[in-house]
Amino acid sequence: MQHFVIAAYYALLHTIHHRIKEHKIMTTTLVTLSNFPEPALVDQQSLDDLEEAGIYGNWFINDDGHGNMFVRIKHGGTVVSVARLITKAQRGERATFKNGNRFDLRLSNLKVVKIGGSN
Repeated sequence: MQHFVIAAYYALLHTIHHRIKEHKIMTTTLVTLSNFPEPALVDQQSLDDLEEAGIYGNWFINDDGHGNMFVRIKHGGTVVSVARLITKAQRGERATFKNGNRFDLRLSNLKVVKIGGSN
């Protein structure tokens, strides 16, 4: 999986990403991860929303104990999933990745599902 992620992000580094939402151009940003050589991809608006909510700091990769890597941030003394913060997933819900790439944190790639089921 690591080779797939690295190849995908090298392609992203050479492309400017835009998408249209509500007649506005939404830009995406590459966020440096403190412990991984490749960045995470996030909508600039999501990044701005997190910072406005006081959520900022070093983004990093954390393993879930099953070999799955997730982008995390330390907030309020707790390590939390950036995908959960972006989607505002509630208790009993989790953020999933439509394209399977856990470094792609664009809203268009994230989906909230109930734990133990799907939406």
